Amino acid sequence: MSREAELAHEGEEHHKSTLDRLIYMGNQIGWFFNSQPEGLRIPGILDHIQHFWDPRMRAEIFRHIDEGGGAGLDANVLEALTQLKLAEAGQIKTRGEAGKIDTGQQRAGEAPPEVTKQGLG
Repeated sequence: MSREAELAHEGEEHHKSTLDRLIYMGNQIGWFFNSQPEGLRIPGILDHIQHFWDPRMRAEIFRHIDEGGGAGLDANVLEALTQLKLAEAGQIKTRGEAGKIDTGQQRAGEAPPEVTKQGLG
């Protein structure tokens, strides 16, 4: 490895497994939402993960929660994932559309509710 490549990797978090990467990514999402008002943190994390994470990614992190209690996950991230896991298992109500939990937040590229209710979107 060249000296430039060594310097580029210096200080980086190196992950050993897919699970390590998922924990890190989940916590990154949580860190972003820590800048939001408290009432929007867990819904924001949940919305991001259900919207952007592949079902295989969610299944892997759910296994970690089942087997390891969510070790390594920040508290808000663990709570959001627990809610999402329960929703995907049909144990809590979702809004029906692909099993999505209504977080009260508009998704990127999604028409506002008043537009879709009026049949405009």
